[in-house]
Amino acid sequence: MLGIAFLFALIAFAGADSPPAAAQWTPTDVAVGDPSVSYANIEFTSDGRYAVWFEQTTNGTGVGSVWHCAVEPDTAEFTPPDCRGFQAFTTTIWGRGNPGIDAGGPYYVGMNLAGNLLLIRPTSATTGSVSVLAAPADLTRRSIYPTDLPGQQAGYVYWIKNEQTHGPPLNPANSWFELRYLDLANPATEIVIVRQDRPAQGFAPMDVGFARWYRGKATLTYGCADAAAYVQVCEYDAVQANPAPAQVTSDPHDHVDPFPWFLGSDDILVPGLDGTAESCVYKRPAGALQFTCAESITPPNSALTDPALAQSHERAIWAGRGYTAYQVNDAGSTFFQTAFAQPGEIWLSTVLQSPQQQWRVSGDGVLGRAEPETYVGNSRVWVFYSSLPEGAGLLTGTWSLRRADTPLENCWSSVPSATDGDCDGVTNSDEVACAGNTLSENLRPERLDGPFAGAGDDGDLEVDEALPAGVAGYDCDGDGYPGTAEDSVFGVAARADQRACGLEGWPSDFISSGIPNSTNKITITDLTSFLAPVRRLDTSPGGAGFSARSDLVPGRGLFIEWINISDLTALLAGPSGFPPMLGGARAFNGPACS
Repeated sequence: MLGIAFLFALIAFAGADSPPAAAQWTPTDVAVGDPSVSYANIEFTSDGRYAVWFEQTTNGTGVGSVWHCAVEPDTAEFTPPDCRGFQAFTTTIWGRGNPGIDAGGPYYVGMNLAGNLLLIRPTSATTGSVSVLAAPADLTRRSIYPTDLPGQQAGYVYWIKNEQTHGPPLNPANSWFELRYLDLANPATEIVIVRQDRPAQGFAPMDVGFARWYRGKATLTYGCADAAAYVQVCEYDAVQANPAPAQVTSDPHDHVDPFPWFLGSDDILVPGLDGTAESCVYKRPAGALQFTCAESITPPNSALTDPALAQSHERAIWAGRGYTAYQVNDAGSTFFQTAFAQPGEIWLSTVLQSPQQQWRVSGDGVLGRAEPETYVGNSRVWVFYSSLPEGAGLLTGTWSLRRADTPLENCWSSVPSATDGDCDGVTNSDEVACAGNTLSENLRPERLDGPFAGAGDDGDLEVDEALPAGVAGYDCDGDGYPGTAEDSVFGVAARADQRACGLEGWPSDFISSGIPNSTNKITITDLTSFLAPVRRLDTSPGGAGFSARSDLVPGRGLFIEWINISDLTALLAGPSGFPPMLGGARAFNGPACS
């Protein structure tokens, strides 16, 4: 009789831990814009329509202009091509504009050379409206960022205030720094969140754990020191009646430049750790206070001599899964030398996916590489970043703007796929037979599960109707199993060939929740369900333990018993092991279905 040892041998033989083909991806990294222009700190509005950036002069003053331009979501090309569309205002690198969004659309906020806070709403690629906020003029502001709240009529803007002088956080003329914000509905009133003293060496905690808003939430994270002098992450909710900071990490690390976001129902926080090349994905359930480290990220096979200072994480959500782009640089003697003047690399990593995958998206060559920004287009994801030639000065060199491809793209981003022309998770041949549409990802064979229930999915006027006659031999829902197998496993009345996901629709999925979490995923617990708590393996109809639910390849085939090795192998290999609905990814220890 087959037992647990054989089960693990089967997994090993099937290569269950080998990375998918994306790991072999080759980067394409090109310069964009005008090579004579110095592009610093490009940002994108969260609706993907505009790029906002700072054109820095090369005279060492840090003075320059804030511009916006339009971005084409299919190609990530700029309009106009050099992205000098609308010149909004003149400022310094410390007062440059950063984007937000509210119910009125995208905007960006920065500070002019007179110390006034400005709000600019793009009206086209080359036009915009400029408003002066009612807050008092104050040249000691820096690092100005608005909220991303598309469902609200207004939002908030935070900044760091130096005690005495404008400029970087290491100026000894400033003995303290304050984190402040205002409500755009009442911009004349400034609210102080916290004041921190400048330490004898290095940055104040709010500059180590650089402040950021959650996207879609008026909650701010920033660095704060604990009793042991570690830079932890604190959080401030601006919409509470009496908001007060709360410490949300507590492990013995300095948390560098944490980036807060949401992934499904979890809150995510991704900082670099201790100035090293390691980052950590911290996670907490919605409504909880404390984050815990759930995954470590360190660049594999870095070509740098001494990779350090993982930072500038930027999230991307693609096909419902999380990714983060970040930079590492060769260790230098100071933060600014390491982050901006040393050779660097830009990496993209999966977030909370198994197995973890990472790709170096920046090209070869000795360049200072910094400030990665993800851009999620219609059919793929790009990473933009700024680069500086070796030996060039931070304020005197010309920063070039580069755009790197990533492996995150639809199968039809360049040419239609030969197997799934519209990338909807159903192969062309199955979709034609099952009354779908091979040229539209929004039209597919009728489904009954999840968001498809109660909707017309195939483009006709009917809702949740049965599949056409004679298609039982096709995989109409993309889960890797033909309708004949699903009818045998679940029963004809279940119409499981119209349910791709879940315990009642995906034959491979036996277990929900558990450790590891097997909800809508295939894990070791789905395999071991053939052995316990009731042994299904090596059984046949009429015998103890037999269940048609486990007879994934119906009948005995070449074996004595009906439930045999071929049923186990269905979870690991063939079309059911790499189902179309997962884009051809391995189901075992792979992504969740949807």
